[in-house]
Amino acid sequence: MKKVLLKGGMLIGKADGFDADKKDILIEDGVIAAIEDDIEAGDAEVIDVSGKYVSAGFIDTHVHVYHRAPLGVPADLIGVDKGVTAMIDAGSAGPGNIRDFIDTDIKNSRTRVFSAMHYATDGLIDPPEADDESKYDLELGKKAYEENKDYIVAIKERASQSCVGDLGIVSIRAGKKLAKELGLPVMVHIGHMPPTIEDVLNTMEKGDVITHAFHGKDNNLFIDGQIKPETQAARDRGVIFDIGHGKDSFNFKTGALAKSLGFYPDIISTDLHTISWLGPVYSLPVTVDKFLALGYELSDCIDKVTAKPAEYYHLEGLGRLRTGAKADFTIFTVRDGHYVFMDANKNVIEGTKSLTIELALIGGEVVMRRELKPLEIKVIDMLKARGDWSEADFEKYGEDLKDALILMRDRNVYFEEGNLLAFTNHVLTLFRRLETGEKVDALDESIIEEINYKALEVAKELVARCAAKYGEADQTELVLLAIHIQTAQEQFEDNLKKEKKEA
Repeated sequence: MKKVLLKGGMLIGKADGFDADKKDILIEDGVIAAIEDDIEAGDAEVIDVSGKYVSAGFIDTHVHVYHRAPLGVPADLIGVDKGVTAMIDAGSAGPGNIRDFIDTDIKNSRTRVFSAMHYATDGLIDPPEADDESKYDLELGKKAYEENKDYIVAIKERASQSCVGDLGIVSIRAGKKLAKELGLPVMVHIGHMPPTIEDVLNTMEKGDVITHAFHGKDNNLFIDGQIKPETQAARDRGVIFDIGHGKDSFNFKTGALAKSLGFYPDIISTDLHTISWLGPVYSLPVTVDKFLALGYELSDCIDKVTAKPAEYYHLEGLGRLRTGAKADFTIFTVRDGHYVFMDANKNVIEGTKSLTIELALIGGEVVMRRELKPLEIKVIDMLKARGDWSEADFEKYGEDLKDALILMRDRNVYFEEGNLLAFTNHVLTLFRRLETGEKVDALDESIIEEINYKALEVAKELVARCAAKYGEADQTELVLLAIHIQTAQEQFEDNLKKEKKEA
C-alpha cells in the first residue's frame, strides 16, 4: 500500500469547508485516507507543502484535445503541465470517431480526459458539423455512448449559425433529444444567430450547461444592461452557466456587467484550442487570474474549477477535499504584483494577483513540479561551458532566468534546442542591459510591424516581472524578446499541423 503525506498545506475548498486551513493530508493507494491538523509520517513519503495552497485538482470543462480535429492540442500541455488534473473535451469527437479519440488521445494522456461527445457523427473534424440532418444519427449516438459511457459525461451542441446553418434550433433540439434519452446534460456553445439565445435557453433543463455565457456578441444573455427574462428563468430552473473563454467568447465588459447584476458564472473554463492557446487564454490558472482581477474571491474561483464542475458533470471522486476522494491535487501560491490581462476582444484589465502552480498530483502520484525541464538544464549547462557567463552570473540571475523559462511554458511557448539556447542567452543579456542601463539601437519600423500581438504580450509580461529588480524595458527590448517568442510559436504550430496531417 503506497502512502503519501502532504504536510502543512493551506487547504482551500469551499465545498468542504476549507479556507486556507493548515492541515495534513494522508494518501493511501491513490485516495484521501485522512485530513487532520497533524499526521505522523510513519512509512509515508512526505511532501512538504507548507506555505502553499492545496486544492482538489483543477478541472477544465471546455478544451479541445482530439488530435485529428483541427482545433485539437496535446492534452497534457494544457492539462497536467499547467496543474490541471482533469478536463472535458468539448465535442471534438462524435459517435463516429469517439472510440478513436479514446484510444489515441484519452488513454495516452497523463491528464484525466473525459468527453462531451458531439451529437454530430464526426464531431468537429469538418465544420459546419450539424447544418444538415444527414450529419447526425441519434441511434449511432446512443450506441457510441453505451460502448464508451465511462468516458462520456455530456453531449455537445454548437448553437451558432456557422455550425448549424439554416437548420438553426431544429439541429439543437436533435442534440438535446439524444442527451435526454441518455440521461446526460448538454453542453451548449452559444454564438451568432440563428438560433437565438432565447430559443436555445428554452430547450435547456436543470443540469444543462451554457458555455461561452459571457461573450461580447449581440446574441447574449443580457439586454440593455439587464438580465434577459429567459436567462433568469433558465438559471431559476437549474441551467448552469460556464465561461468557455476561447478566442472570441469572453468579454471583460460582459463579465463585469454580469457581476454587477449578481449573475455569477457557475464554472470557469478555457476553451483552449489551436487558435486560443497562444493567447489570450493560455491556461486555466491564467483564466482564474482574470476573475481575481474582476474582483472575485480566491475561494470562489477555486470552487468553480474544482467542486462545481465535478458536481455538474458527475465526475465521481473528483473536485473534493474529503476522505475517500481521489487524491488529485493542484498546489499553488499566489504571487502579488502588477498584472495586465486581455480578454477575447483585446480589452484589458489590471490585476494584483496571479496563481503560480507549484505541484500537481493525480491519484497520489506527482505529475507536475515547478522546475526546469531537462532541455532547459542542458541549455544552461551549454552556456556555462561556453564561458560566456560565469558562475557568479548564474548565481545572480539564476532564479529570474528560471522564472522566465517557466513563464514561457506557462504561456505555451515551446522552443527547439537551438532557439532555446539563443533565447536563454538573450534573457541573461537583457537582465544585464536593464541593470546597467545599456541601450540597443532602435529597430526598423518594418520589423516591428511583423510582430504579432500575442508574442508581444508575453514579452511584456516577462519584462514586467523583473522591472522592479532590473529596470523598465523600452520598445526595442520588447520587440527583440518577441522575435524569439514568435519564432518559437510559429515553429511549434507548424510542427503541430504537420503531426495532424501525418495522423
